[in-house]
Amino acid sequence: MRADGHTLIELLLVMSLLAILAGITVPGFAALRADLQLATTADRLLQSAHQARTAALTRGVATRLCLADANGHCLTRPASAPGWATWTLDSVPVLLRHDRLAPGTQLLATRTAATWYPLPRSGTTLTLTLCDVAARGRAQQVIISETGRPRLQRLTTRSCD
Repeated sequence: MRADGHTLIELLLVMSLLAILAGITVPGFAALRADLQLATTADRLLQSAHQARTAALTRGVATRLCLADANGHCLTRPASAPGWATWTLDSVPVLLRHDRLAPGTQLLATRTAATWYPLPRSGTTLTLTLCDVAARGRAQQVIISETGRPRLQRLTTRSCD
């Protein structure tokens, strides 16, 4: 009579193969998580730019997207910022949105802010670069054209060095 089941050696062999496969795939999941975190932050930044542009047209007041400190106040010099904010530039400024960067992400910019006006006219251009601090090769840019239209661009070169 034959007993159904697996021997201890077979179970150990399967467990060791699973451990090897897990060791191979974990770094890939960490890189995937970092990519998704960078993409999510870039999408939030792009959404803020669209919100500022739309608010200028619908509210009839100038709006500004700026690099911001932890409290949402606009920075005066281009530097690595912990986040960004959108403000109306009315007689009493109103904070429309304030976002912070995800951990391990760096935000660099060509200038501190972009401004949208209620009437169509040329505005300020701005390039905001989001970098993954751990993997210097991963970066995305939000580019605001002279007409005020924001777009997202994924970078493959080492633009954060």
